[in-house]
Amino acid sequence: MNLKTFKSLTENVFEDLITLMEKKNSQYATPDNIFHNFREGANYLKISKEKYVLALKMKHELAIYEMVEQERYEIGEFKERIFDVILYYLILYAMIVDRHSEEY
Repeated sequence: MNLKTFKSLTENVFEDLITLMEKKNSQYATPDNIFHNFREGANYLKISKEKYVLALKMKHELAIYEMVEQERYEIGEFKERIFDVILYYLILYAMIVDRHSEEY
């Protein structure tokens, strides 16, 4: 793959990620708290919401690992899992930014 193709792929991924984030946000957030379900899940398990996000992300990473290990490269499933991992990292980043901003 050349740089031009990679750039185009990346731009498409970012557009798709925004759409996916908006869809998933309606499933796990409240209008005033995008971290609602993460906070609730973390409270239930008595861990931080950041650790809860990492635990959820890990299930997708394990599935990706198994797909690679078995050389099972179904692009649709790969895309779904990888996009979920990226979103979990973005949510984790947002949590850290949010926590840091509350300190000031």
